Amino acid sequence: METSLVQEQYQTAESLFKGKSYEAQIVGHADVIDLLRAAHTMIGQAEQQIAVRDQRIAELEGLLTTDELTNLSNRRGFFEALEREVDRTNRGNGEGGLLIMIDLDHFKAINDTYGHLAGDAVLREVGFFLQKEIRHMDVAARLGGDEFVLLFPQANSQKARRRAEDMAMRFNTLSILWDGIEIYIKGSFGLKDYGPGEKIENILEAADRSLYENKRLRQRKEVGTAH
Repeated sequence: METSLVQEQYQTAESLFKGKSYEAQIVGHADVIDLLRAAHTMIGQAEQQIAVRDQRIAELEGLLTTDELTNLSNRRGFFEALEREVDRTNRGNGEGGLLIMIDLDHFKAINDTYGHLAGDAVLREVGFFLQKEIRHMDVAARLGGDEFVLLFPQANSQKARRRAEDMAMRFNTLSILWDGIEIYIKGSFGLKDYGPGEKIENILEAADRSLYENKRLRQRKEVGTAH
């Protein structure tokens, strides 16, 4: 009799939790306590299930926005972050920031000479370096191939540019050891400050122009050095 009463009260709690109406006869004070205990158990189980679900959703979202090779943000993750940042800036909530595009120099030659596994090792080294360079609010992403991008939000223009220039100098001292051979890593950088009122496409186009101007100057310097 007692067992069936508890089961009935548990069913009551479960039905109420699911938003259904349910009727059960409550005889005395002890029945109310049992019902509350059953409801408390149901709530605890539901909270645990919700926490597990939220964790799985977060893990899946992370997979969708993370580059598997470098563990940086991927193209999708970067553009989601850039849209949020431009929206924040355009609302006038603080200062703008700096966008930095990076393109590896002679990456095709590395792949052709040492193989694609060596190229992957170079990309991983770049990813590791960029992860060490960013603040918690910054974004480092691989757009694809040998193209990378950094987003420095809420950053003073002069300080951000000095930081980017210092980082570029350290970047161009990177190397990996592959089958006993040292492979040097070099990259060209394009910088674009942004502030309120700017559109994403304009920011990207300006950074891209800056990148290829830097690459052109570096190539000219290499030719001059070779002579």
